[in-house]
Amino acid sequence: MSLPESIRNAVEAALDPTGVSALADATPQGGGCINDTLRVRTSAGREAFLKWNPSAPPDFFHAEKRGLTALRSTIDGSGIEGMRIPEVLALGETEAGSWLLLEWVDSGSGAPGFWKSLGSGLARLHRAPVPEGLREPNYIGPLPQDNAHAEGWPEFWVERRLIPQYVIARDAGHFQGRTGREREGAKDRTSEALPDLSTSDLGLLHGDLWSGNTFPDPLGRAVLVDPAVYPGDPRVDLAMTELFGGFAPAFRQAYDSVLDPGPEYDEVLRDAYQLYPLLVHVNLFGGSYVQGALDRARRILRL
Repeated sequence: MSLPESIRNAVEAALDPTGVSALADATPQGGGCINDTLRVRTSAGREAFLKWNPSAPPDFFHAEKRGLTALRSTIDGSGIEGMRIPEVLALGETEAGSWLLLEWVDSGSGAPGFWKSLGSGLARLHRAPVPEGLREPNYIGPLPQDNAHAEGWPEFWVERRLIPQYVIARDAGHFQGRTGREREGAKDRTSEALPDLSTSDLGLLHGDLWSGNTFPDPLGRAVLVDPAVYPGDPRVDLAMTELFGGFAPAFRQAYDSVLDPGPEYDEVLRDAYQLYPLLVHVNLFGGSYVQGALDRARRILRL
């Protein structure tokens, strides 16, 4: 991977405004399917994590910065131990694309204490006061995510989450043969199944919490990355952790010991909340996820 000169120059200036040290190394990192990612190191030995994208919208990394900042300030301000959010060092745009520079965090061994820290820390994050100013639009992966207020939580979930992703999928040719009656039935049944939460019931959500977006640091603290934050039902994050696997049982045990998701989570909410990331995956990766989305919708309709 060749780092464009304009981005290299901007990153060098961000890491050493004096101009004394230059980038000595830029090592590609795996796991990213949206952005190019690099571990960068200056000649003075300073390291950082660089994400860049030649075609991202102008506000793309600004939205990610807001999310990381909200998570970091909430965790620090609420005294939540065992969790860590990388610090945003700099961001910018050049003719070669947009870029975001984060502190480099070494990965730890993944000791059992990590899953307990992640579970209890996430539950405490969900119980903490939600920062102001999180209603601006952001992104889940490369897809726009509307966070504007709705009349209530059920309306928010259906109108701001499910319908926009369904429309993208339908226009791309997925879900052929679905009738308007079926669509309206799924919409109405989902609205009926969701809790009517007040603002005080909402927590700060990571928004895209699959196993690839968390890892242990050398002290066993749970590091959270690549958020798609907004205020919502805490069980949204919980449902995402159970969609694709990869989370040890100790995670859920630790979460439940701090914040009980209630029987309605297993009865209906898991399916309703997993439908959204499944639709996102349909739109990002294609038809292999269509059946999963249809299965969730059918289970909701049978309730």
